[in-house]
Amino acid sequence: MHPLTIPTEHTLAFILEILPPAAEGDTPRRVLEIGSGDGRLARAMLDVGHAVTAIDIDRQRVDAARALGVAAEMANWLEQDPPDDPFDAILFSRSLHHISPLDDAVSRGVESPFLAPAGKIIVEDFAFHEMDEPTILWLATTLQRLIIAREIKPARESLPARLGVARDPVGVIEKHRRRRHLHPAADIRAALAAHTRIVEEHDAPYLYRWVAAAAAQQPKPKNPTIAAELVEQILATERRLIESGQIKAIGRRFVATP
Repeated sequence: MHPLTIPTEHTLAFILEILPPAAEGDTPRRVLEIGSGDGRLARAMLDVGHAVTAIDIDRQRVDAARALGVAAEMANWLEQDPPDDPFDAILFSRSLHHISPLDDAVSRGVESPFLAPAGKIIVEDFAFHEMDEPTILWLATTLQRLIIAREIKPARESLPARLGVARDPVGVIEKHRRRRHLHPAADIRAALAAHTRIVEEHDAPYLYRWVAAAAAQQPKPKNPTIAAELVEQILATERRLIESGQIKAIGRRFVATP
């Protein structure tokens, strides 16, 4: 099992609660994923029976998704051509915080050429601006411990790499916020509320995803099953600390309808 399997399965479980596979013999549910990443999530949705189109602005990500058998296109969502048939769901998988103008990104999703009348907008994102000091310190301490133990080796200049050696983790996060120009989760919610009807919203663990990414970036990874088990352990710890109120859940999930 690959370490990125854990976050993929976590997201897939959320999607299937909202959009279960079609009954045998029925037309597969059509999903447009905005932000294909490496294609793992799109592949997982294909494997459960959904018909998936994925778009991304990064050529390497599109190529990686295509290598997994995903119908991936290099495209800008705000310039995407309307489909021949509307989608049952439009999924922003950790991508909406990057897209500007934010209002346009959301409003375009509910236009009739893209979304079926009973379709859903599904958003998985994170509240980067809401990370408080205990949450940041736990993440940084966890990354530092795993780097010292050679359990992970984050890519140079990545956020996990910088946090893993930081004397001032809070300062690293603040600098990252300013440099990346990410939309706050509150702004994402406001845009959804302005153009859609939000029918569900949930917090979720998210910090473990940075550990999973760092574990996957090992130049010579250890046994992938062991790496995946490590990610599962970090996820379990994060959940426990969230439930006890020691750190914040920064994952954000929304389901909206036109």
